Amino acid sequence: FEPVFASLGRLLARRGRWDALYKVYEKELPLHSDEPAKCVELLYKMGELNEHKLGDERRAIDDYRRAIDLNPKHLPSLQALSHLLGRRAEYEELAEVLHAELAATEPEDARARIAYRLGETYELHLERPEDALKAFREALEADAHYRPALDGLARVSVQLSGWRELAEHFEGDAKRVADPNLSVGERLQAAILWRDRVNLPDRASTAYESIRAGDPLHLGALIGLTPLYRKAEKWAELAQVVAAEARATKDQGVRVGAL
Repeated sequence: FEPVFASLGRLLARRGRWDALYKVYEKELPLHSDEPAKCVELLYKMGELNEHKLGDERRAIDDYRRAIDLNPKHLPSLQALSHLLGRRAEYEELAEVLHAELAATEPEDARARIAYRLGETYELHLERPEDALKAFREALEADAHYRPALDGLARVSVQLSGWRELAEHFEGDAKRVADPNLSVGERLQAAILWRDRVNLPDRASTAYESIRAGDPLHLGALIGLTPLYRKAEKWAELAQVVAAEARATKDQGVRVGAL
């Protein structure tokens, strides 16, 4: 019977008789009860018909779910279902499907995108920042340079008052970025957080010194180090920093103040 159903299906599709085509698929489905892959293929087609031709999104969701029940790693059904749930703002169900899509996906770049979308769903729509944090981390495990996930991790860390984690994030990001100016900016951000939010002056000093390792006369790092070394009574280090700060600036007033 399969060739008959196939011919009839093509004829109905050419004529745009989508409801009749859906009924053909429904009748064909039981004939493949011992062929799970064929059933998955038919259910996916039925979902597409309901979603794109018949305008019945709820039945489309049911069809995609039935396909996924038979094959939890059927990516076309998972992707179609996640897209549909997102459009309908059904975010709890979307998060579940994104978890399944992530488990079924192997390419790292695709995993990063899916994990980021999961994190964004938790962050913006479900107000579950802890779960968002886990998802953003998973995205970065797949692609350490995926900028949206880096930014998402920073946002959620601040939301959770995770200043230590945010500082560590900036330090890690500084090692990953190729642009030296961006790297310096990330290290400066980390140093400020260690000093002002986490209250770990030694970590702040280390962050500032990591900038000086590449640029011994970096004025921002020198200015940041001066009060840290003075408060810690590290006089030898302070003397070196003050001398470097004097060399780093052409402004006589700043130079005299530094001395």
